[in-house]
Amino acid sequence: LLSSKLGPAEIARRVEAFLVDFRQKLLDMPAEDLERHVASLAAQKLEPDRTLSSVQEGAFGELQERKRVFDRPLREALELATVGREDLLRILDSFIARCAADRRLLVVASIGGQAKAKRASELEAFQKDYPGAKVVSSQAEFLAGTSLHSNMV
Repeated sequence: LLSSKLGPAEIARRVEAFLVDFRQKLLDMPAEDLERHVASLAAQKLEPDRTLSSVQEGAFGELQERKRVFDRPLREALELATVGREDLLRILDSFIARCAADRRLLVVASIGGQAKAKRASELEAFQKDYPGAKVVSSQAEFLAGTSLHSNMV
């Protein structure tokens, strides 16, 4: 997300607030509406590629990741048929919500030279909002301090 009026810390706060609101919206959503959303997403996945370039991108992505699952959109559409409100809430509560035990969060913040936000105040705000967060200043510093899955190296 990008803003010329808000600093990265405030944007992150608003995303956190959105997630709380989204959870409530998901709880309050009528079952029929949820089913329509799921069906719409499945239909999008089943849309045929419209250009040779998009066919190539999909095939190359599978080869690059060494997965070779060339019917992935069909498999994903079929799997979507099994997704229910409880599944979405479980994922949200386990991995995405602020208090989720298994949450992993990576925030990349960039502040331009003419931005109203200042690096020091943004770092202070992030450290207040995300106690224990590690701040790195380069990709090399990030990679040195973490272990990645083999297909991400």
